[in-house]
Amino acid sequence: MAILISTSGDIAFAKKRNKRGSKKVSQVQLLYVQTATSGSLEETSPGQLLLTLEGILPSTIWFANRPQRLTGSEPTNGFVESSWIASGFKEDPPNAALEAEFEDGSRSVITLEIESPEYDPANNKITYMAILLDGEPTEALTHLHANSNSELSGSFQHSVLFIDDADFQVINGCIIKPFTTCTESDLHGVHLKGFDLTGANLANTNLTGAILQSANLTLANLPGVNLRDADLISAILQSATLTNANLISASLDRASLTGADLTGANLTNALLTGADLRDAFLHSANLTNAYLVGAILERAKLTSVNLTGADLRNADLIDADLTRAILTNTDLTGANLTSANLANVNLTSTILNGAILTNAKLAGATWTDGDTCFTENCQGKAY
Repeated sequence: MAILISTSGDIAFAKKRNKRGSKKVSQVQLLYVQTATSGSLEETSPGQLLLTLEGILPSTIWFANRPQRLTGSEPTNGFVESSWIASGFKEDPPNAALEAEFEDGSRSVITLEIESPEYDPANNKITYMAILLDGEPTEALTHLHANSNSELSGSFQHSVLFIDDADFQVINGCIIKPFTTCTESDLHGVHLKGFDLTGANLANTNLTGAILQSANLTLANLPGVNLRDADLISAILQSATLTNANLISASLDRASLTGADLTGANLTNALLTGADLRDAFLHSANLTNAYLVGAILERAKLTSVNLTGADLRNADLIDADLTRAILTNTDLTGANLTSANLANVNLTSTILNGAILTNAKLAGATWTDGDTCFTENCQGKAY
């Protein structure tokens, strides 16, 4: 089998557009490949096998021959935790072909059906439960199955495991899957509700008006992405990189953005009701007129953020850092600012009715009546 392998990750997809800017949508079938230095295939009960691969590479390769030749790679832990489910393998265990050098010195092939992967990155080991394949394999493994030896078992060396096959949607040349790479692509208006895009690299991609409700974008790389007017309600963006992203008028109600990096992002008029932004980085972000009622911003880095006209009623800002933040006409009614850092902040037009400021750091802050706090823990006026 000839395998085209890229040493630099996913290929750069060509942008293909129909007339009038409509999206070109197709399907692709991917074959995954895992290599290991050693392993074993042992019977654990009648008909049930345990496949162990040791010295496995930290990256799993994938490729497709039709309808076009594509290749890429993804972290092996990402394959087990995300792509395995996104590929449908949890519900429909895939066919696999193990090619290895067995104890008798022969280089042979065994075709299997595998399930329940468990990856141990500390020891570079992965295991699968397996059974010998009954019947014909999927098309991509047919020629390997022809040379299969079902009598082999025990220890082996220098193995390659081919796992087939996974169907994914392709939009304008971008494979919609976990850990895909589609930088500077045109995906405006796409409907990807509930899709798993964990670890996807979508830097500088146009996603204006995209429907991404409940989509999983954990660890996604999204610097410079255009998500203006996008629907990200209940989306998961934990530890995602969104530096300098355009999120103007985006809907992020109940979205999870814990640990996300939104440095320099534009969230003007964005909706973030009940959003979880714990430990998020929002340095110099623009949240003018953003709606953050009930949002959770514990330990968030909001230094030099622009919150002009923003609505943060009942928001949780415990231990948040708002040093040099712009709070002109910001509504913090009922907000919890316990131990928050508000040093050198101008609060003259900030609405603080019922806000909790216990142990807040207000040194150098200008209070609502024009007085300036000069002590480290100045509490200002009581409401």
